Amino acid sequence: MSPTADDWTIEPGQGLGRLRFGIAPAAVEALSQIYGSATSRMEDRISDSILQDTIAELGDSLTEEEKRDLLQVYAEQGPDNSSVTEVRDDGGLVLRYEHDRLVELTVLARRTEVRIGEVLVFSDDVPAVLQAAEAINRAPGLYSGTAAAFPHAKLMIEGFTERTTVDPVVMSRRDERYAQRSLSMFETIDTSGDFVPFTWRKD
Repeated sequence: MSPTADDWTIEPGQGLGRLRFGIAPAAVEALSQIYGSATSRMEDRISDSILQDTIAELGDSLTEEEKRDLLQVYAEQGPDNSSVTEVRDDGGLVLRYEHDRLVELTVLARRTEVRIGEVLVFSDDVPAVLQAAEAINRAPGLYSGTAAAFPHAKLMIEGFTERTTVDPVVMSRRDERYAQRSLSMFETIDTSGDFVPFTWRKD
């Protein structure tokens, strides 16, 4: 099975190439010639016993009420019991499953063939990448810190821009965070928090 350009092309709201939301780990494994072999696989949820031991080690730094609140928050907002993270391609690709269904994927910058349409995501033409993301999102992106979210496309990119004042600016290539750029896709994307809209289109 030989990789093609389509295998590393973003499919808005659906996934990356043949990695579509909802497919099973076995189906991903069948694509290992394209997306690399799994190098690790681990459950995301901390066991109750480990969590209890960790809180106990905090001793008197937390009140009993704070400890109970912490346990309650983790019970309500922590990872699903079925959540599993899998690392492939020597760390270049990270996948997360729930109930044996692909629900999230992250690609690191060394996968230079990743594209949105005809635009290479990890090229140095950041405005072109953001314009392409807006096009498949059919709306301006949402920006917070170093994250840019495109909710309709189920897409988020990190390290391309930084918003420290009102509008985001392109991250300097000399900034170490630029070298650590990543692209993530989510079956369900969360943009709660301090996200603001901004467009890179030049009408």
